[in-house]
Amino acid sequence: MVIITTAFLLVPATHSLNTTTITFGPYTQNVSNDSITIVWETSMATSINSVKYWNGEERYTVYDNSTSTHHEIRISPPFSTGYYSVSSDDVSSNEYRFELASHCYETGEFRCVMYGDSRGHWDNWKHAKEVANAINKEKPDIVIHGGDMVGEGADIGQWNA
Repeated sequence: MVIITTAFLLVPATHSLNTTTITFGPYTQNVSNDSITIVWETSMATSINSVKYWNGEERYTVYDNSTSTHHEIRISPPFSTGYYSVSSDDVSSNEYRFELASHCYETGEFRCVMYGDSRGHWDNWKHAKEVANAINKEKPDIVIHGGDMVGEGADIGQWNA
C-alpha cells in the first residue's frame, strides 16, 4: 500500500515590501538664538512625524501630521545645546547634537569653516572625504560651502551620489 500526502502551508500576505526609510538627513538649518529647524526626507509619504529633543532630564516632542516625503519641524528648546532624533511613522533616526546661536554667546566662542570646489568624482570622492573628516574634527559651529559641489547642477544623480 502506498500513501501519498500533500501538505500546503498557507501564509497570509500581511507583510508589505513598502518599508519607509529616512533617505536624507536629518540635518539642522535656520539656527537662531532660540530655535532651530530639523529637516529630513523619507522614501514614502508619512503622516506621523516628530522631533524629540532633550538635554538631560528635560525632554520634549514636536509633532507634524502633514503627509509628505519632505519634513521640516522647528523646535524652540529652553536650552542652547542638546540632542534630537526624528521619527516618521514607524522609522526613527539616530540621535544627533544641536547648538543654538545663543550657545556661542554663552561660551564666547564661534568656529566657522569656509571651503569650496569639493567636486570629487575624479578620485571617487577620496579627497572630498578627507576634507569633510578634517572639518568634522574642528567641530565648527557653522560650515559654509562656497560652491562647485557637483560638476553639473542640473543632474540630480550627481547631488545624490
